[in-house]
Amino acid sequence: MHYTEQMEDELREAGWKLTPSRRAVLSVFDRHDLHLRADEVLARARKIHPAVGRATVYRTLELLTGMGILHPMVLGDGKTRYARIEDGHHHLVCSSCRQVVEMHDRRFNRLIRRLAHEQGFQMQSNVMECIGTCRECREKETKS
Repeated sequence: MHYTEQMEDELREAGWKLTPSRRAVLSVFDRHDLHLRADEVLARARKIHPAVGRATVYRTLELLTGMGILHPMVLGDGKTRYARIEDGHHHLVCSSCRQVVEMHDRRFNRLIRRLAHEQGFQMQSNVMECIGTCRECREKETKS
């Protein structure tokens, strides 16, 4: 099942209508590696369904965030982006060039789950951002 279909099922179960505009917003997040600002979601959704309105995008992002399907994050540039939440979402963010690197490591997710379990914490999802300086920026600094 595609991620869009999963999101549609969750919205239906929660009693929400699936309009063509809302479906277009959902389909933007079919790729798991996207971190999009609301204006980027709007532009991509309009390519799928040209009648998508700005208000629909903002309401849908708010709805999906409230349901725990998407996660808003403010990365190095201070702008809010939205990303899917699945088995955890982890980033390395360079405070100098604003580069964002996703960390995909099952060991990390297992460690987080184990730590939560040891605390008696029932975790729904996990998001982490490590802020620092990437190799390229550190090399530029040492050459200066």
